[in-house]
Amino acid sequence: MRLGLVIRDGRDNPAARVRFLDLIARLDSAGYETRVLPWAPRTSSAVATSSARALALARWADVVVLQRPVQPPPLTAALARVNPHLVVDFDDAIWSDGRGGTYPRFDERLRAALKTARAVTAGSEHLARWARSVTSHTLVEVIRSSVDLAAVPERTEPDVPTIVWVGTPGNFGDFSGGALVALRELVATGRARMRIVSSEAMPRSMIETQHVAWREDTEMSALATSTIGVMPLRDDERSRGRCGYKAIQYMAARLPVVASPVGAGIELVHEGINGLLADGAGEWASALEQLLDDPAAAIEAGRQGHAWVNEHASTEVVVSQLDAVLRFAAG
Repeated sequence: MRLGLVIRDGRDNPAARVRFLDLIARLDSAGYETRVLPWAPRTSSAVATSSARALALARWADVVVLQRPVQPPPLTAALARVNPHLVVDFDDAIWSDGRGGTYPRFDERLRAALKTARAVTAGSEHLARWARSVTSHTLVEVIRSSVDLAAVPERTEPDVPTIVWVGTPGNFGDFSGGALVALRELVATGRARMRIVSSEAMPRSMIETQHVAWREDTEMSALATSTIGVMPLRDDERSRGRCGYKAIQYMAARLPVVASPVGAGIELVHEGINGLLADGAGEWASALEQLLDDPAAAIEAGRQGHAWVNEHASTEVVVSQLDAVLRFAAG
C-alpha cells in the first residue's frame, strides 16, 4: 500500500517523530511504501509550492495521512477530491489558546480536515470525543503515542532519589500551584532531587534542578535512572487535550507516575496501580512521599505501568492498530 504522510514541520516536531516518523520502518516492513511531505510553509509562495506537492502526493498514494492538519480548508477539500482516502491524526488540542479561548484559524482548519476524513486517529479519549462531536460519520480511533520497549534500558535506581520530568521548555508553566510547592519542599530538605530532561534548563527561580540536555538517543536513559516520573498539568482545555506522552515514557522506563487528575492523567494513571493522582500541594506531597517511603510499592507500580505500555502503547501494538485504520481508510 502506498502511504502519503503530510506531517507538521519535520523530525524536530516531537509529535511528527513519535506518531509517524519512528514508525515508518515497521510500516514498510508490513507492506507499505511511504513518502513524507513536511508541512512548514512560512510565506504565501511556500504555501502554494507545498500545496502542489501535497496534491501530487495524494494522486500517488492509496491513503493520505494529515498529521495535526493546519492546511487551508480549500486545500483539504482539494486533497479529498483527488484522494478521498484521507486519515487525520492529532494528539493535541491545537484549537485551544490555553487561555480559555480558541485559535480560530487552527480550529477551522482542523474541523474542515475532520469532516473530509474517512478515518481519524486521536491520541487520547478526550480528543476522540471532541472529534466525534465534529464529525459523526467518520471512524474515530484512539491510538496512543508509542515507545519502542526494545530500546528502553533497564531501570537503575539512582544514588539519590530522583524525581524526573521530561518535556519542552514551553511547558515549564505546568509547574505551578501545588505540584511546585511540594517538589520545592522535597528538594529543599534533601529528600529528593529534581531532574529536568529538556532542551533548556528550568529557571532556578522556579526550583533547583539537575538539568539533563534532551537528546533523542539518551532521553530514555535519563528516565530509567530516575525514581518517580511526574506530570503536573493545569486544568484548562489545552491541558485536557494533551495526550500524556511523558507518562507513557515514564511507564515504559518502569517508573511510577504522579500526575494531575486532568485529561490524559486520568486516562493513563490508574490510582494505586501504576501511580497516583494529585491535586494541590498536600496531595502532591503525600503522593511523592508515599512512593519515596515505600520503594517496593514504587517498583511494583513501575512494573504495572510497563505492562500497560506493552499492551496498549508499545510500537508493535500501535503499528498494528494504525495498520487496521489505514486499511479501513483505503478500502
